[in-house]
Amino acid sequence: MKIVHALWSLGTGGTESMLADIASEQVKDNDVFIIIINDVVSKQVLDRIDNRCKFLCCHRKVGSKNPLPLLRFNYYLWKIHANIIHVHMENLGSYLWTCRGAKKVRTIHCAFGKATDYKYYDKLFSISEGVRKYTLKQGFDSTVIYNGIHPEQIKFAAKKNSCVDILKIVNVGRLQEVKGQQLLIKAANLMQKVGFSAFKIDLIGDGENRQNLEQMVEYYHLSPYIRFLGMKSREYVYSHLCDYDLYVQPSLSEGFGLTLAEAMAAGVPVLTSDQDGPMEVIDYGKYGSFFSTGNSQELCNRILKHVEHSYMVSSVESRQYICCNFDIKQTSSKYIIEYQNLIRKKYGK
Repeated sequence: MKIVHALWSLGTGGTESMLADIASEQVKDNDVFIIIINDVVSKQVLDRIDNRCKFLCCHRKVGSKNPLPLLRFNYYLWKIHANIIHVHMENLGSYLWTCRGAKKVRTIHCAFGKATDYKYYDKLFSISEGVRKYTLKQGFDSTVIYNGIHPEQIKFAAKKNSCVDILKIVNVGRLQEVKGQQLLIKAANLMQKVGFSAFKIDLIGDGENRQNLEQMVEYYHLSPYIRFLGMKSREYVYSHLCDYDLYVQPSLSEGFGLTLAEAMAAGVPVLTSDQDGPMEVIDYGKYGSFFSTGNSQELCNRILKHVEHSYMVSSVESRQYICCNFDIKQTSSKYIIEYQNLIRKKYGK
């Protein structure tokens, strides 16, 4: 089977990370192409993609109205003559001009996107039930295929049911307002106000909100407690997640929660905002704690409760749950089955 994965850009977000993993799994038994429209390509993500995948870039400048890169994109589509064209970002469907009978599918990765290009696809996928509910409100149904991770690559350390001298907290993700790191900083300030200062917070990642977050840390005099570690390789994250006592994901909107699943696979207790996608990852509280989205006071209270009742969730059971439900091999194979079903329908089989 010839499969084309198409994106506007190859940055460092969860969408691109998932694409890299899925393509690398699918290429073991299929002919896989990755086409990037813009000239935004993260070497860190690109280096993770199996070199058997054929990578093509159309070199469009972001925001450019020059039609040549889109013509190049369609030339690649025409030349490849794929069975499946799998799009992972919005507003690309209307530019699929030369598909030559390929089935077109789209994965919806968030619960705040527009539905303007859904009509161009033969099938829609959602990365969680929460995202599917959102697409239903927009008037379109979709099939849920959960994102996946590589649990076997993540260093695991079982946590003991005991308190620690210094609570080590970590968050991994883009430093964007929607990711909610500002809530974690506010919660840290609230913890200090009630007399708890035995904590350290590491923020792993980078993004346009970093300067604002750094200013918040200075304003609240939290520099001794909060570090900005910047972008780290997957290998670094997978090796060091298990060093922490609590993973916090304070997102204001989240379709799934890859890093949440990775932390659970590392044996780290997790605390997340009650967005639909992350709530599915923790099985609605069975394998992690949660707080009301946007509520820094409740986040503070949950962290303090974690200190008082440390490691109430079995880290071994959490990892087993992730391995059984969110392995990238399962994600990849489910997509292949869906592709095959679409192709059979095309030929009336």
